[in-house]
Amino acid sequence: MIIIGLFSTHICAQDIDQQKFRSLVNLSNYIANDYPNAVAFDTIINEFEYAEMQEFVSTMQVLHGELEAGVGNEDFKALSLNLEYLKESIWTKADAIVIQDLSNEISRVLLAQEILNSVPSTQANITTGRQLYLQNCAYCHGDLGRGDGLSSIGLVPAPSNFLEAQHIFPFHIYNTIQLGIEGTSMAAQTHLSEQETWDLSFYVMTLTYEDTIVDASRIGAALGKVDLASLSNQNNSKLESLFDLDGQAIIKALRFQKGEVGKEESLALTLSMLRESMAAYHEGNTEEANQLALDAYFIGFEPVEIKLGATSPGKVVTIEKEMMIFRSLLNKPNNDTLVKEQYDKIAYHFDIIENEKEQSGFWFVFIASFSILMREGMEALLIIVAILAALNTFTDGEKAKKYVHGGWIVALLIGFISYFFAGKLIAMGAHKRELIEGLGALLAVVILLSVGFWLHDKSNAIAWNKFVKSKLSKHLNANSLWSVALLAFVVVFREAFESVIFLSSLSMAGGSESGLAVFLGSLFAAGVIAVIGVLIIKFSKRMPIHQVFKISSITMIILAVILAGRGIKELQEAAFIGVDLFNFRFSIDALGFYPTYQTMAAQIITLLIALGLWFLNKRKASKLEAA
Repeated sequence: MIIIGLFSTHICAQDIDQQKFRSLVNLSNYIANDYPNAVAFDTIINEFEYAEMQEFVSTMQVLHGELEAGVGNEDFKALSLNLEYLKESIWTKADAIVIQDLSNEISRVLLAQEILNSVPSTQANITTGRQLYLQNCAYCHGDLGRGDGLSSIGLVPAPSNFLEAQHIFPFHIYNTIQLGIEGTSMAAQTHLSEQETWDLSFYVMTLTYEDTIVDASRIGAALGKVDLASLSNQNNSKLESLFDLDGQAIIKALRFQKGEVGKEESLALTLSMLRESMAAYHEGNTEEANQLALDAYFIGFEPVEIKLGATSPGKVVTIEKEMMIFRSLLNKPNNDTLVKEQYDKIAYHFDIIENEKEQSGFWFVFIASFSILMREGMEALLIIVAILAALNTFTDGEKAKKYVHGGWIVALLIGFISYFFAGKLIAMGAHKRELIEGLGALLAVVILLSVGFWLHDKSNAIAWNKFVKSKLSKHLNANSLWSVALLAFVVVFREAFESVIFLSSLSMAGGSESGLAVFLGSLFAAGVIAVIGVLIIKFSKRMPIHQVFKISSITMIILAVILAGRGIKELQEAAFIGVDLFNFRFSIDALGFYPTYQTMAAQIITLLIALGLWFLNKRKASKLEAA
């Protein structure tokens, strides 16, 4: 269905400011996507995001007024009413669905004008395009674009088989994605930003080939003959005809260019455009300065926002806030000094990000993986060893130990398998990834506190003996060995699954060798834990069990405090909760310490709860000893 053409251009675009029109579309898409992060149930949940929504809708009205005379189209003129209604709805904190419907309708009308340049601002990223395709298109078109997706059965007309659609080209696909096709199941995908639509469009072009075998050395032969405009607006056959020999191999190599934007390149582009904005502001051209500042955000920063969210804790939201302040300063006269200071703040954050990026090499990921698995593994090991040590006092203890070993081995196997599923889940997107990690970390805090104080309670010898007699004796006397295995499974799987979440995120955040680094780091940690486990079990009869429990409970309290900070930080990166910074600008990721009121409050509350439960256990133990 995507092969239906959209070839004509109804409006002569030469006299229309392409940059302003593109910004108008970008702002509309941005409001539709980000408004749910600002308002929920008629309540502002993020002051910064809400202020950004107000700023952007006002900017849209200004841009529309400036473009209205040049477009001269009645549909476009009528958008003034839509924009006013959108602004009023934002000001009254309307439901997210209302805002999204209004923004999407504005985007639809804008794209229907066919004014935008038929070339992306930067080279499309087909890696991102593939992720978008699997999320939005594969259900109908199939994973390989053959029109055989799970939802394709019974559709009339049937979804396109891209292998047979040799006449399509990226701008053709771009329009179809954004506008949809009436009378078919091809709905407009207006939730995608302009750059995402281009990424998806260029990826679809790779599906027109039977295989993915590419000779990258052929790209050099295309210099001077094929540029980005040609790749965007011409089909493969026409481009191949430009070459006497090997035209198909050359164009195929061009179609499979990943086009990934590096972090350093993106940050450098953002700063360059901000400097141009400052220069325009200094010359008194406020309008151009604002436009360049907007472009710095949408063209420079946003394409790598997801990657930055994975490797630079807390910085994405901070940078968005600083860039909004930068734009606000441009609207006031004689602010050159403040504008320059604000630019320096943004550059400062970029410097930190670049330094953190350098850490995400092979050895950094290796050490981080080792540390994560050691931390989680030692927790589980201490608990398993404690159970095994306790079983030494029972006649059927050796038989029960086999069930304990079976329980933790099964837990590890399931945890290993879940690693691959967690990787796919986390790869769904930055917002969802951070949300999952944040909620997972906070859930771990609850588990760590509860289990930690169960252990602390048993660190008292009398309480432990009472527990052994009432629980383990009951299990063994009733031959309920499976319940012992289940106990071992639960305590290990909890740690294994938590490790999976952290390791999956770490693998995605690193470079091309991150997967190998995670594997080797985890393998090394597993070896160390195994050696420690054997040594502890060997000498476990000499170990005072209550001391083992006490040490383990203290470890879990510390981890709970760390994870409380990390969990809130992840939710901030997902824009699920607000961000209020302290004046200082340093963080300690290993301790879950970040310079925001929210993260520090969470850690303080967790610590207070821990101390409260600790003293409660101490009091309980004193009464038990007195009795």
